[in-house]
Amino acid sequence: MRVLAACALLVIAAPLVLVAQGRPGQPALVLPGEADLPEGGIQTRHLQAQVVGESRVGPDGTGSITLAVTPSPRMHIYAHDAEGYTAFRLEFESRPDLVGGSHAYPASEISVFAPTGETSNVYTRPFRVTRGFTVKGRLRDQVRTSADGVPITLLVRYQACDDRVCYRAEQRSLTVRLRPR
Repeated sequence: MRVLAACALLVIAAPLVLVAQGRPGQPALVLPGEADLPEGGIQTRHLQAQVVGESRVGPDGTGSITLAVTPSPRMHIYAHDAEGYTAFRLEFESRPDLVGGSHAYPASEISVFAPTGETSNVYTRPFRVTRGFTVKGRLRDQVRTSADGVPITLLVRYQACDDRVCYRAEQRSLTVRLRPR
């Protein structure tokens, strides 16, 4: 009986292992819409986002982070000023020594969702969002003395639709390293 169970497991698992490892010349298994990006980046089936440049902190503890976002083809992301949906937001993971500052968002576009005729403020083309911040206390000291930068976590919140379906709101995190200016 154990031999039969082991054989059944091999028959079921072997194709999965082959797919997960990929074939020569083909990428390994990646979940639909997901991809590995360098630190400071995310990719989903709705969008790709990457931190632009290095995140530098000045002597006064202030800095800014810019995120370049590219919606996937035929996809729109609800803009920062959209109502009734989860608007695009770039936030910092909550911590007492990091205070988020102002956002700089591009102007949104008006989109008409054909199935319902509803209009919304959206982004359909690549855009950039800049978020200011201030580091204090221990984090500020760590940034000043770190050779490799100090990792912090950014949160990207958004909701997207294609030309037929509106998807659930998403939240993804990405890591960036703060370095002294």
